[in-house]
Amino acid sequence: ASAASEDHAVAFDPLTVERTEIVRGPLSLLYGNSAVGGVVNIVTNRIPEILPESPTGRVSAEYGTVDQNRNLGLSGEAKVSDHWAVHVDGLVRKSEDYKVPGFQRTAEARETPLEPGETEGNGTVVNSASKAWSGALGASYIKDESFAGASLSNFSTTYGTVAEQGVTIDMDQRRLDLAAGTKNLGWLESLRLRGSFSNYKHQEIANGEVGTTFRNRGGEARVEARHQKEGVFSGLGGVQANVFQFEAIGEEAFLPTTHNSSYALFAFEEADLGRWKPSLGARMDLSRVASAASATFGAGEDRNFANGNISIGVLYELNPEFSLALNTGLTSRAPNYQELFADGQHVATRQFERGDRNLSSERGRSAEISLRHKNEDAKG
Repeated sequence: ASAASEDHAVAFDPLTVERTEIVRGPLSLLYGNSAVGGVVNIVTNRIPEILPESPTGRVSAEYGTVDQNRNLGLSGEAKVSDHWAVHVDGLVRKSEDYKVPGFQRTAEARETPLEPGETEGNGTVVNSASKAWSGALGASYIKDESFAGASLSNFSTTYGTVAEQGVTIDMDQRRLDLAAGTKNLGWLESLRLRGSFSNYKHQEIANGEVGTTFRNRGGEARVEARHQKEGVFSGLGGVQANVFQFEAIGEEAFLPTTHNSSYALFAFEEADLGRWKPSLGARMDLSRVASAASATFGAGEDRNFANGNISIGVLYELNPEFSLALNTGLTSRAPNYQELFADGQHVATRQFERGDRNLSSERGRSAEISLRHKNEDAKG
């Protein structure tokens, strides 16, 4: 639900991230059909894939002066038997209002009186304080080159919206993740399966009263297979499904209940021609967005979309440290539930949002050129 508005927090904290990957070019189509500028792939170790030789752990503590931000996080993995490994992580975070030099509003804006009960911010950004906590427990059964596991996690946060001084958001997400994988299945180098189920809720609270409650319940499944190298060619392909129901409940709700589903088929192939490495990515998405009938938003409507995407890239190695990359692509993206069916005032952002039920898919062309550098210490 973070995609529904800029005031909706993303339900994870960087302190729990094991690794962050920046994926660009044809490979980005493995993760979505609107990644014109690339994809940020967040990797955690909540479902262990290898048996740790000994217990490992990490503790992180941070403090920020601009908002008295205090973060404390921990994570760890351990082998508990010949084939079982467990993971645990948790964090707490709290911050006060952001400090700023002078007034929060410009001199011109201060000529307009504030709403009754609001305070002119001078030295701080009023209603920017936040607090959050999260925790996760995961376990895997690991044997030879195969694994299967699951993790349970929870993320909760409360924060001010800034746009409205009297509005705060109370958010909670509970999530179950499943994963399994194996290697060396004849022609297949590896096979990976992932699934998740999540229950997300957040409430926009105005002056102590709940104005709107957002709920997002659904699941996702993904199967990915990588084939053994055939001559100069290597690559992978897979399928992905995503189904969820989004609800906005309350007198200030600006969206009807929607039922959303998408199904995708994707593939990536690369050729190793020495200093030249051309690649091709393709993706086909079938998606459906259906709104429920209601007294506020009228009759329900069912929209279906089919979108194809293709991207071609080439990487040329200038020398062992520098490479030149060129990528081009044609992308097509279906409108989401908010772009189609929003119709009302969004109090937390001081906006009136109105969708268009007749929208068609968004199409784009992209091209980029980049210089890449890598050595023993860094790459970029």
